[in-house]
Amino acid sequence: MRNAGPLILIALVILAGTAVYLLWNPQRGQFGDLLGKATNRATALAKKPEAAPEPPKEIAKNKKSANKSTGEKGARNSREAADPEEKKIVTAEVMPPIVLAPALPFPSASEIAIGMDRAKLLAQFGKPAMKTTAVDGDRLLETFVYVHRDPNTATFVLLQNARVVSAHTTIY
Repeated sequence: MRNAGPLILIALVILAGTAVYLLWNPQRGQFGDLLGKATNRATALAKKPEAAPEPPKEIAKNKKSANKSTGEKGARNSREAADPEEKKIVTAEVMPPIVLAPALPFPSASEIAIGMDRAKLLAQFGKPAMKTTAVDGDRLLETFVYVHRDPNTATFVLLQNARVVSAHTTIY
């Protein structure tokens, strides 16, 4: 009988474990029906109902004017009152059509005149794919590179003080 205390304690632990196992519903991740219903009710009571969002002011004004014009009973019987959702006015902004600028021609070295101004070069052939700028003493040196993908060609244009000095077209 001396060892009865620890045996009773072990038996109680085993019984408690069995009770928890039998009550636990692993599919729902909560205790069984008796405890589950109680915890669901408690959580449902703890949650406060969310307030319905207020309608925009224009719609609220329309409701008031409908009630005034038809009277309270008339508003209840009208089709507007039966429809839970008010008619909403939707406006859409119309975008103008996108007009693509015509593609500028690819410059070959023969089309670029020596001494041509930078502004005229840019107006005639557009922005280059790559541009470098350097200063050498009192000279401004620029290199424009125009690239054409179809027959893989590139035109290199060297400008000195905003004037074309040389142009060369190559295949790459």
